[in-house]
Amino acid sequence: MKYIGILIPNPSAGNELSTPYIQKRYNNALDYLDKINLPELLTRISMKVLIDGCYYGVLQNVSRSDFVIFDLPAKYCRSNFRDFHGNDVIEFNVLYFNTITDEKVR
Repeated sequence: MKYIGILIPNPSAGNELSTPYIQKRYNNALDYLDKINLPELLTRISMKVLIDGCYYGVLQNVSRSDFVIFDLPAKYCRSNFRDFHGNDVIEFNVLYFNTITDEKVR
């Protein structure tokens, strides 16, 4: 599978794609998607799903310049509940930290 994103510009009524600020926003969005590296990210997530049967990850940072996802070990996660917005709530078993033998790393 090739994971390729498509970014479709959708200017508001009365604006055209040739307007400089719309072109600038579009180019910034393309640069951001290049920085995220969608093919690598989605391939990594797909491999985890194939191996573990599921994927648990937490968005640590999403900003104009950064996009960071923290992978959680599937063996220590589950999702039985949803929040008010319908998002899955991840339950994390903190016994995971007992598996880390190096106290400095823990």
